[in-house]
Amino acid sequence: MIYDNGKVDKKLITIKKRNYKIQRINNIEKKKVTPPENYYKRIKNESILVKEAKKIFFDFPYYKRGFEMPVQGIITGVYGSQRILNGETKRPHYGIDIANKEGTVILSPSDGVVVLSEKDLYFSGGTIIISHGMGLTSSLLHLSKILVSVGDIVKKGDEVAYMGSTGRSTGPHLDWRMELRGVRIDPEIVLGLGGISN
Repeated sequence: MIYDNGKVDKKLITIKKRNYKIQRINNIEKKKVTPPENYYKRIKNESILVKEAKKIFFDFPYYKRGFEMPVQGIITGVYGSQRILNGETKRPHYGIDIANKEGTVILSPSDGVVVLSEKDLYFSGGTIIISHGMGLTSSLLHLSKILVSVGDIVKKGDEVAYMGSTGRSTGPHLDWRMELRGVRIDPEIVLGLGGISN
């Protein structure tokens, strides 16, 4: 990685082949699987909103204290799994799903700044995006209640929301997703790294 000040940080990453699961999920509201045309504009605008939030760049490594699971529960969906919704093949899943009771407290997985806080996005429902600095973000989806606002600085372990089943969901769970400068990454791999050196 090359920083704005010219400093170069090198890290060797070994890429390994992975086998991904196929996950079939039924009983999803039809309009959440194949939205009617009258929802297209809303979905497009929300997609732009999310992409712009992830582009907000902080030249500070908030992530230095490492990461922890934002909630305890049962892992019901994994990164990269092929999703078949109501019999329709959809794009792979880009996060990990952690199921627990409605209203379970969700914690910030690491230090950062809240760059998006939305109560009702079409697919993801209640949604928070936290920038951990240097282009690294966490998205927390399907929330029933949000406790933080855009611009709030959060620490690892701070309470940020409550688990819900909003958006395209069949039951209470958290979908935790991560990206590094627009590239999707598996949160479970980041958890295995512990602290990330600068």
